[in-house]
Amino acid sequence: MRPPIANLLGKDKAMAIFAVMLPVLMLGVILALGRYEEWLLPPNRHPDEPETPALPH
Repeated sequence: MRPPIANLLGKDKAMAIFAVMLPVLMLGVILALGRYEEWLLPPNRHPDEPETPALPH
């Protein structure tokens, strides 16, 4: 049993579309991870930089 997209387009066209779309999708994932990396990781602090004071209550 072939996947539905292969039935619609034929095996060769489906593989060509998959070969083009997969790297584009992977690039999108890498770019998305890079964009949200700064939210996920704490900022780098210089060792000589003083600690930021806590907010008053």
